Amino acid sequence: MRHLETPTRFSYEFMPTSLIPVIPEVSSEKPRFIPIGPLALPALASHKLRIMRIAAVFHFAVLCSTMHMAWTRAVCGRLEIRYPYSAKIVFNNFPWPSPTAQERRAIESAGQSILDSRHAHPHSTLAYLYSP
Repeated sequence: MRHLETPTRFSYEFMPTSLIPVIPEVSSEKPRFIPIGPLALPALASHKLRIMRIAAVFHFAVLCSTMHMAWTRAVCGRLEIRYPYSAKIVFNNFPWPSPTAQERRAIESAGQSILDSRHAHPHSTLAYLYSP
């Protein structure tokens, strides 16, 4: 009955309350990395995004890494020649590293550098920043 009362609302709604990483469902093969980014608030995340509800800079940095891209290319398959990112196939089976405290700090520092570099170009889209 709720849908009859509000026909213009989405059938699936996720309104994040904090900054969270999102991964596009399908990504171009052109950039060396999938443009993973934090969802800016306020926002309504569509079904075309893979959302990490609990994440830290460490998780963001690992997902932006060459290691994660190698994994993605190996297991995700292709939609035409683009990468269809699957939570069940790519993310859930990803062999997350178990770094030492020092390695974790280095990974987090690299992730923060990515975020800082993006912040330096506030009017640029991720598509533009990741375009070869």
